[in-house]
Amino acid sequence: MKYKNDVSFLVDKTLSLYEHQSSYNPNMPLWEFLYYADLYRKLIHRSERLYSKHLLKIPRPHYIVFYNGSEKDLEEKRRTLRLSDAFETDTGAGEYEWTATMININSGKNQSIMDSCHVLYEYAVFVAKIKRYRDSMELKEAIDLTVRECIEENILRDFLEQHRREVCDMCLTEFDEKKYEDVLREEGREEGLAEGRKKEVFMSVQEGDYGIVRGAQKLNLSVEEFEKEMSAAGYQIPIEV
Repeated sequence: MKYKNDVSFLVDKTLSLYEHQSSYNPNMPLWEFLYYADLYRKLIHRSERLYSKHLLKIPRPHYIVFYNGSEKDLEEKRRTLRLSDAFETDTGAGEYEWTATMININSGKNQSIMDSCHVLYEYAVFVAKIKRYRDSMELKEAIDLTVRECIEENILRDFLEQHRREVCDMCLTEFDEKKYEDVLREEGREEGLAEGRKKEVFMSVQEGDYGIVRGAQKLNLSVEEFEKEMSAAGYQIPIEV
């Protein structure tokens, strides 16, 4: 996740940017919008041209995200991500739009693209093997086995033979990062549920549905800890007679 994995190039008045993602990110159009702003700024050498009476021509943007993650709800071959989905208010159809085209490059998807770019096809096979093997063995073993098999089957053979160590390290980082993100997401969900539970108990005690002692018991806290957290959360501690 810490490596550079994108490329931009200017060909035939089109400024193309290709990005690779192994986890779904709905904010890619915004990221792209900001990135393109920097690219266009570098292409405009004389800023005063922006104040000219003549229209300043710029290359058209062409943004592609190659996706090979495992999210179950992203099985379609292509998805168009729109900047307008992030707007807090509706600006009207087609107004102020900026898009990113996400192409699924998991094995078996977008076969026409794979047929026209054999290296991309081989990369999809390589990633699919790691995903399949890691279900039954440790990640490092799955990566090592995948690399050996791919070399034997002439899949990314030259690259793997030259950069075997770097590829293994990259894959360990990439897949461990995904697992780490999943753990954080699950922990965040559990923390959110726990926080919601706290608020529910605090509100019930404040409204007199039951007393402080029972509220502390529901949250497995001492009475002193309960009162401290309830007060810190901005709730009024009732005076019990």
